[in-house]
Amino acid sequence: VVPVALMSEIILKNKDEWKSELELKADAVKRIGELEKRGAPINISASACEGVLSAALNMLEGRSFIAAKDNLYKANGDAIELLSYYANSIAHWKDE
Repeated sequence: VVPVALMSEIILKNKDEWKSELELKADAVKRIGELEKRGAPINISASACEGVLSAALNMLEGRSFIAAKDNLYKANGDAIELLSYYANSIAHWKDE
């Protein structure tokens, strides 16, 4: 599973709320567990998880897909379509 797709999915799930990096990462770790149970190929070691998720957030922020304010993040309204594009790459692992 691509970390950017995972973070895009988490951001979209909370698109109207400002969330801290910790909250987003906690949701992502929970989602990783769900994906693993479904058999998704997760290639993120436990020791690298935080760094990988931070890098994904940094990429999304750097491309202005998410807005940052006072150490909180939320989806940039103009980037919903792009976030959906990334998140769609793991859509087949969603709950049925």
